[in-house]
Amino acid sequence: MKPILCFLSLLLAGFCPAQILHFTWHSDQAAHTHAQLAPTSAYYSGELKFSALPTQGMVELWWQPERHAAQLLARTQQAAVPIYWHKPAQAGALKLRFPAHPSHEVSQATLQLHAQTIASAAPACENAQAQSPALQALQRQLANTSSPQQRQAVLQRFWQARQNAHTPLIETLNTTHNRVTYLWRGAKHNVRLIGGPSNDHDWLQRLPSSDVWFKEYTVSKDYMGSYAFAVDVPNLGEASDDGCVWQQRPESRAQRLAILSALHTDPYNPRSLADTPSAAQTQRQESGLYLSETAAQRAQPLTNTRPKLKTHIFNSAILHNQRRITVYAPPNVSPNTHLPTLVFLDGEAYTESVNTPKILDHLITSQQMRPVQAVFIHNPSATARNQELPPNEAYTRMMATELLPSLRAQLPHDIDPKHTFIIGSSYGGLAAAHLGLTLPHTFSHVIALSGSFWWQPKEASPHQQNHITDLVNQGKLPKLHWFLSAGTDERSRSGQNDGILEQTRVLQAALKTQKQHVILREYAGGHSHAVWNIALQDALLTYLPTSPKLMNKSK
Repeated sequence: MKPILCFLSLLLAGFCPAQILHFTWHSDQAAHTHAQLAPTSAYYSGELKFSALPTQGMVELWWQPERHAAQLLARTQQAAVPIYWHKPAQAGALKLRFPAHPSHEVSQATLQLHAQTIASAAPACENAQAQSPALQALQRQLANTSSPQQRQAVLQRFWQARQNAHTPLIETLNTTHNRVTYLWRGAKHNVRLIGGPSNDHDWLQRLPSSDVWFKEYTVSKDYMGSYAFAVDVPNLGEASDDGCVWQQRPESRAQRLAILSALHTDPYNPRSLADTPSAAQTQRQESGLYLSETAAQRAQPLTNTRPKLKTHIFNSAILHNQRRITVYAPPNVSPNTHLPTLVFLDGEAYTESVNTPKILDHLITSQQMRPVQAVFIHNPSATARNQELPPNEAYTRMMATELLPSLRAQLPHDIDPKHTFIIGSSYGGLAAAHLGLTLPHTFSHVIALSGSFWWQPKEASPHQQNHITDLVNQGKLPKLHWFLSAGTDERSRSGQNDGILEQTRVLQAALKTQKQHVILREYAGGHSHAVWNIALQDALLTYLPTSPKLMNKSK
């Protein structure tokens, strides 16, 4: 059966609040449908519904001619998925694709999108004074032009220089710090920086009478991080007449979701965190920045290795869902060899945004690290992740009684609890710490990168520090090796010491009090896969060097 596409006649008449886009299609074949869209900027919200949930592959929604993700719904387990989408004016087609459900002859999906009212964008804020010598020089050159043609020539030379030298603009301040200036060319209304040193949605300012948008930060010389730009974010009726005032106003959830629906990587930065086609399709696209040459070399995409990977579907009766499991086997190791086992939570991120299988291959073949086997546990969906990874009895029981026993038949080598690592970042770091404490005879090492140790159960009292630290302070802990990391930009925004950096330090102190083997590494950066790439390598080389003499001592 051919996919069915339905949409209202309003589609080609220009956008208005009443406009609805409606799609229906069937999956007895791989569905691939598209609708031509009017050349007008618009912001949509709506819902994607499935009659039978896809369990393998991914659901994609994007626009063309530029293949830019409007919303990526990777391996969803939700029957109804909310959609938030900014359609730039140049988008000519909306396309959708989803896999068939293996247990159903025909499954159906429907997508309904409502056009939202978009108010006039606030004027650009141009009151910031650039501190960068390069931008100050550009301003002087522009001030000395006498015609639009001369001005355009000056701007063209500036951007050509950035094309050659790349962005962001890096300028030395002193022996310990640099000025980093993020740049965007040619936005019409506004530009937001997603990520970067602030870990928030900072506004770029426009250099007066130019196409140069900029935001400056002072950072450590070894700063590392990732970022993206949200360009010409639709104003959902919240702007004032003054763009500078608008930037100081709190934003609604809908407005912040609109920001995340309009992301672009930096066109003048060749470094992307995604170095695989699958990562480019399933993970949020971000540009990477490493000021340290050593870190930059360690984070280089690895093209000369092809890891041995096998993927299968794991069904959980406890959680009532399915997820992918990816198994990594090291090169040139006989089946009877006893190897350490690495268990990664957030498997989709560690196999795609951080291409861990390639990293493992590289560290092993370059004889920096002992051979290991690894397991990557994927999340069924973003919603399931947010429900499962914060400490809860059902997920722990699933790991102990379902998943880990099943892995013994899937892994090429035996699992030795004395040499088994549980690894995760963010919510995954929180879950790794909890699993290490609650399954004492299963894991020997916990690697928690930027763990969300601020988390508390709803019933927690206000005087409690954080859930994991409270568990540690109860005493009678299994003897574990802990590697904790946090970014220096992961400080509390409220000043209440409730940020990841502060709470990781609290946990480290509690573990030391309980005589645990703990290492804490702090990195000049934020909550980013760019940082976790380096932190993960540091953790592995700390505990699994090729020579025991190279092993770092616990701090």
